[in-house]
Amino acid sequence: MVGHAAKSAGEAVGNAAKAGVNAVLYAAKGQYVEAGVAAASIIPGGKVVTTLGKGVVKAGRAVAGAQKAGQAIAGVQKVGKGIEKAGKVLEKAGTSVTEAGKKVSKVAEEVPGVLAGKI
Repeated sequence: MVGHAAKSAGEAVGNAAKAGVNAVLYAAKGQYVEAGVAAASIIPGGKVVTTLGKGVVKAGRAVAGAQKAGQAIAGVQKVGKGIEKAGKVLEKAGTSVTEAGKKVSKVAEEVPGVLAGKI
């Protein structure tokens, strides 16, 4: 029984030391929320805070991901509007080309008459 208690105490100290090292590493990287979560896990009963903190970190990442998705959607919408504008320009150009083609055809029909001296 005493052996188990000593082992448990050793594990607790080891885990607290790991958490402390993690807190310092996170802080050095500028990840202050993660550093706070790791530091909170050192405190007895801090597991609740740690678990909640991890949830907050994941929620923050989800929000950041949603913001990036929103930016991507806005970009796609701009591309769509550009394609619509290009389509309208091409439509107008197509009409102009069609009209020019009709005029050329009409002139081409008249050319034989001109060449024969009828017009």
